[in-house]
Amino acid sequence: MKRKIFFAIIFFIIPFIAYAQVDDQDEKLFQEKQAEGIWVTDKKLDMRAKGEDTIYGHFYHEESTVKQGGRCGQWQITTFRVALLNKGLQFPYFEATRHNRFGERDYNFDFGGYFKLAEGYARIEAGFGHDVSYTSKFRAAGEIEQKLLGTLFVNINAEYQRKPGAKVYIVSPGLIYYFGDHYIFLDYGLSIIESRGAANYGIAKANIRLMKNISFIGGFAIGERLYDIYGLDKASSEKGYIVFGGLEIKMNDDVAVRLGGSYSEEEPSFIKRSFEVLVKASF
Repeated sequence: MKRKIFFAIIFFIIPFIAYAQVDDQDEKLFQEKQAEGIWVTDKKLDMRAKGEDTIYGHFYHEESTVKQGGRCGQWQITTFRVALLNKGLQFPYFEATRHNRFGERDYNFDFGGYFKLAEGYARIEAGFGHDVSYTSKFRAAGEIEQKLLGTLFVNINAEYQRKPGAKVYIVSPGLIYYFGDHYIFLDYGLSIIESRGAANYGIAKANIRLMKNISFIGGFAIGERLYDIYGLDKASSEKGYIVFGGLEIKMNDDVAVRLGGSYSEEEPSFIKRSFEVLVKASF
């Protein structure tokens, strides 16, 4: 077990530390979007469970071309996670994320874990940012997924974020319907930024098993302040949408790779085209 933990630290944490030593920040950008990453991680915890504790980890990278008004450039998100996987649930886990927007870099670190419920699960998470300009200085989140009827589940997320110059409160109830090796997820989100009021958004996502080792993940998000790029007082002035999709390939019982992309727009003048890769592994 000690050897597994050592290997996981070397494989997932050391590369992040090295990656974080690049150039310093150069200018202040706008706030982080409210729904960052909610279509990236599966709602269904489908990594195999073993009779003994297992180390789980994943690496995620998103590369984006962005047009923001008259400004064009690159955004990146890179995330490393390592967790103890016990009977299919990640408890505890540690995650480190590096954001880069036009050369402005923020770093976030999160800790959390999943807990088994009678007919579902719960998750708690807390995190902080280091030298941030547009992501969270501090955040706390909770999630519950519980069976309603048959294979229909209710999922509720709540989150608090303290960002530079703003406090944000998010609540998002949703429904998940599992059928065979597939599921469909529908979610409504309400985000409230102190002094600027509320914004609404919705998400629809499907995970469809195409072949034994290949699944399709796709969907869309639509609403207000999905990115909150311009920080306008009226949420209705920042309407937008995101369309995303990709394929996940299960290489073997321990390793899976996902390749995907997305296209986003937000008023008054923001366009984002992204490519993403996710590698998941257990040891």
